[in-house]
Amino acid sequence: MSDGSLSQDEIDALLSGGFDSGIGSEVQPKATSQNDLSGKDIESLRGLLTKNSSNLSEVLRGLISEPVSLKLGTLASNSKQSLTDQLTEEVVVISANFSGDVNGTHKYILSVEVASLIAGKMMGLDNVDLDDSALSALEEAGNVIAGSSVTLLSNETGKSINAYSVSATKNPKSGLTEIPDPVVRAIYQGSINGLEDVNIIEVFSNDVAKGLISAPAQQQQSQQQDSNFFGGGPSMAANSVQFPNLNETRDSKEYGNIGLLMDVFMEMTVELGRTKKLIKDILSMGEGTIIELDKLAGEPVDILVNHKLIAKGEVVVIDENFGVRVTEIISPMERVSNMV
Repeated sequence: MSDGSLSQDEIDALLSGGFDSGIGSEVQPKATSQNDLSGKDIESLRGLLTKNSSNLSEVLRGLISEPVSLKLGTLASNSKQSLTDQLTEEVVVISANFSGDVNGTHKYILSVEVASLIAGKMMGLDNVDLDDSALSALEEAGNVIAGSSVTLLSNETGKSINAYSVSATKNPKSGLTEIPDPVVRAIYQGSINGLEDVNIIEVFSNDVAKGLISAPAQQQQSQQQDSNFFGGGPSMAANSVQFPNLNETRDSKEYGNIGLLMDVFMEMTVELGRTKKLIKDILSMGEGTIIELDKLAGEPVDILVNHKLIAKGEVVVIDENFGVRVTEIISPMERVSNMV
């Protein structure tokens, strides 16, 4: 890890007077091009990632069933060299790049010690060697963490964000070829299962950081229209707005042409029951494992159409094939409502 010294890039920026200081964050360079991040950009991003730090702690706690406490510490836009200077010689990289309204590079970087701790707890073991099984467990962790993160960020920003091609690899820090330059680095600091001074580093490309803090497209369009209206732009005629009659029922509007759909095939499934398992339990499953479901023996099974409940029934055997006898069914209108 870094001994606190400044890189050459940071020294050059200091000599040119291009840094501002702030509590809880590294000094930030002023933006020098359209793609650079200003101090204001960094603080806007800090607000989002501070909320995400609580989310990260909660998700990790659920994955390993152990105490986790992480808070956002350093947040900075730096050169790739400045990032790698602070890493141990070997690290684990969990890639979960973003797509959708925010598109670009997004990764988590863990020390071997922290990665081994998380993988071991997920597998029901103490610290483990980072072999293929351990990396698979970390990949599953990355899927859950990234999925939870993009959900939070989508809700906070009003944008559609997805994480794709999640993978976990063990690399020498000299082999981090996919890290962008410059890179936005967020360090979550705290403890995991009694291990203190834990650092989990989240890195973004500048375009991802810019995408997270920019206004949604529809909001930008609305602001432009407001600017045109109030700022002497193109004239706008005020038309009367016709609101729908709130007393109209859905039956007459939505179901009047239901006959047109009668010949459409839909997937019907029968659900015996459900359960939730820790990832470590799923990874340890093998032949002969018994999975206990959330239904009691003899309870009706659920009959679903396109994953929507329409009826309940009991399992029967017909000529050596399983079948279901319907014992309870909801009204036709409710069934249609569930399917559309």
